Amino acid sequence: MEKKKILVAVDDSVHSQNALRYVARTAETVPDLNYVLLNVLPAMSQFMLAEAQRNQTTRTKLNQMAARDQEHGQQMLQTHQQQLVKAGIAAERITLKTCVRSQGLAKDILAFGENGHYDAIVLGRRGASWLRETIMGSVTADVLEHSKVLPVWLVDGDIKASKIMIAVDGSENALKAVDHLGFMVGANPDVRLLFFHVRPKLGNYCAVDFDATDADGDLETTLNRENQNCIDRFFQQALDNLAQHGIDAGRIETEVVDGVRQPGKTILDKIEQDNIGTLVMGRRGLAKSFFTGSVSRYVINKFSNGALWLVN
Repeated sequence: MEKKKILVAVDDSVHSQNALRYVARTAETVPDLNYVLLNVLPAMSQFMLAEAQRNQTTRTKLNQMAARDQEHGQQMLQTHQQQLVKAGIAAERITLKTCVRSQGLAKDILAFGENGHYDAIVLGRRGASWLRETIMGSVTADVLEHSKVLPVWLVDGDIKASKIMIAVDGSENALKAVDHLGFMVGANPDVRLLFFHVRPKLGNYCAVDFDATDADGDLETTLNRENQNCIDRFFQQALDNLAQHGIDAGRIETEVVDGVRQPGKTILDKIEQDNIGTLVMGRRGLAKSFFTGSVSRYVINKFSNGALWLVN
């Protein structure tokens, strides 16, 4: 069984505690999960660093400050480790890491994640206005903005629901989201998934070759037919992908909603209605879609009281 490794960026806030509770519960869904807890330590000012080169007293104080920061960071990480252990996670599956801030919190976290070849970065967030008010200033928004490779799991609130829904639109990013989900949960014989496709009016998700359409025919009918063909092909690809991860079609429920003008809202309404704990989706839609990226942006801004896995 291939091991999974996630990077959980933490500080001493309640939002980090929520993220830790979520990843601990995720162990029931994701077998053989390993956790690396990362705390980014404060950077020393360039002025003090320059002064320390000339002044022994300043150098001593700087070393003392660095030692205090390191000690505080380690103590906090050990507290978080104990939280995971109490939740039933074996201590040997938890690794504690610190790094000193150099490029900025978001870039430091991303660099650490990419260099360590993690399967996902996990961050806590708060409330509907989280975009600039996150566990470490704007770090969550910045990580999300600059992450081009690694999936990002955003955790909002104390999540107890275990249901998983994947929002699909026929795009390559959605198929990548399916692959990420399959890799993470495929070894669990009990997992159940919901594929949820919102088909907006005029088939905005699936690219259509307008030259191939019947000029005398009904445009909406043509678009809807092309959309259906696209999503049918996508579902077959998705099922084949999940089968490779050990998830058979009998563990997957599919729901398609037609003629919706606000797909993002429809997705969030479904989450609330069915008490979904985790939503998985691609960060961007089809390149030729009228709604490229807008649905994920809407969901990112409005999503609350759950975990959102965003895959690039």
